[in-house]
Order: sequence, then C-alpha cells, then structure tokens
Amino acid sequence: MQEYIKWKNYEGLSEDLKEELNSLSEEEINDAFYKHLEFGTGGIRGIMGVGINRMNIYTLNKANYGYAKFLLNHFNNPTVVIAYDNRKNSRLFAESSASLLASMGIKVYFFPEITPTPVLSFAIRYLKTSGGIVITASHNPPIYNGYKVYANDGSQLSPELAKEVIDEASKLEDIFSLNPKPYKDLVAEGLIEVLDDNVNDAYISEAKKLSVNKLDSTSFKIVLTPLHGTSWKLGKRLLNELGYDVILVDEQCVADPNFSTVKSPNPEDKDAFTYAIRYAKANDADLCLATDPDADRIGIAYKDNDEYKIIDGNQIGALMLYYLVEN
Repeated sequence: MQEYIKWKNYEGLSEDLKEELNSLSEEEINDAFYKHLEFGTGGIRGIMGVGINRMNIYTLNKANYGYAKFLLNHFNNPTVVIAYDNRKNSRLFAESSASLLASMGIKVYFFPEITPTPVLSFAIRYLKTSGGIVITASHNPPIYNGYKVYANDGSQLSPELAKEVIDEASKLEDIFSLNPKPYKDLVAEGLIEVLDDNVNDAYISEAKKLSVNKLDSTSFKIVLTPLHGTSWKLGKRLLNELGYDVILVDEQCVADPNFSTVKSPNPEDKDAFTYAIRYAKANDADLCLATDPDADRIGIAYKDNDEYKIIDGNQIGALMLYYLVEN
C-alpha cells in the first residue's frame, strides 16, 4: 500500500488520474498497485489508468527515462523519432515521451498524425536517428495502450539491449521526480521537430521498388480496411500509385479508439472482415486487405467463386516466399 499512499499524496497528479484514484475499490487498488508495469523485450503494454501497474504518463516516463539513459550511454548527441496510433491517449503519450527525451537533451523528430509502425521503422533509417518510439497496443482491446522502442537499425531492441533500458529505468527511485518541459516550448526551441510529408513520400517511393512483377492491375479491385487504425492513407496511396483500384471501407477509416465496428481489431480474425467482405461483394472486388491498428500485421480475404476465403499471416508469408522463389 506504500505506492498507493504515495500516489494519493502526490499533489501534482493529473486531474483525470486523481479522480480515478479516488473512485477505486479495494480490489481495484490492489490490482493497480501490487506490481510495476513490466518492461518486456519490445517495451511495455498494459491497461490504461492510475497506478504503477497501469499505462499512464508516469509509468510511461519511467520507461522513457530508461530509454533516454540508454541512448545517452550509446550515442553522442542522440536523436529519436516518435510515432503513435489511433488509441485513446496515444497522442498524449507520444507528446509526453517527446517532452521527456527532449528535456534530457535528445533531439526528437515527431510525426504530426497517426502513423503506421513500419513507417516509424523506416524513418529511423531514413533520418539516421539513434532509435525510435511508437505508442501502440497493436490489436489488443481498447482499454490497452503500449510503448515500443527501437534500435538505430529500425528493429525492436534485442533482449540484451532491452535489459539495459530496464536496468536504467530501475534506477529511477521516484517517478514523480521527472519534470519535463512542456511539449510546445520544446517545439519552439527546436528540440522537438514536427515532421512534414518527406518521410512518407520516401517510404512510398521505397515500398514501390519492392514490387516484383508489373501486373495488369487496372481491372483488379482491392478492398482496404485499416480497422480504424493508421494504414488507410498511405495504404491507399501506395496501391493507387501501383495502378490498383482501391475501395476503402469508409466506416473503418475513422480513427476510432473504441474500434466500434469490430469485436477485435485483429486482421487475422474472421469477424474483422465482415465490413470488408460486404464491400467486396457489392463491388465485385478480387481481394480484401485488412491491417491491425498500427499496420504491422495484415490479413487477406480472396475471392473464390462467389465467396471470400481468409488467409492468415503465416499463410501469407508462405505464399510470398513461394512467389519470390518462383519469380
């Protein structure tokens, strides 16, 4: 209960978390404070709310502190690029991350709108930053959010490097002791640089080079759904520039943190294709593509006579490998 009392007595606690803290039952208090939110190999992920076992700006900034110390230990004048998805508090958590790192002397490049995780990985290499952060809980339920950290090669941190981040974060004795400058002030000072479209343009240009064969795409219709997430703008643009006729699932192009039209925003879940298949049948489309909220997972439904059959990520990988070997 020591941590609970500490949070209860902290006068600087944000109003929303203070209100939640005061409303917790004894069982909820135990669950929110019985352990620290764990930093796994890729970062942290948890239910949003008040407490040390919840995802909030204070537990997040403990992880940010560890990552900042890691970067400062490994690089002279480190830089980092930050992206976020459509989930509740994702923008808040992204700005909080940017503010803490910039306040600790790390130059931050910041995506101004929701951005796919693969673009974040590309941006690390394109901008030659020391690392990257994306705020996302992938395809987890709406009550979750998460934090993934990346190395300077665009990959998630290896277990060995992640342990260094964990060790540095554990040295922070008081998570309320961190006092970063406001995000807007750091932008004005140039320590946080808001990105323009150059990274997205470069990403599209490089992605188009991955096309193996020039296909007759003019008569090939694709239904695309981001499942309320980040992929639809760049996904549609990429497919259009490759010559495909793309039909968007309008209801699921809304950046809805509650994922209101699906049980789960998992593109390998059959139910996630309900809207897409409805669009496909109405437009006689050849293929449905669905991505999870941060667009690092994909599912496909293909037309087989008058029905649409779903293939999962493992099957997609096997088919792509077979196609590359044959071509």
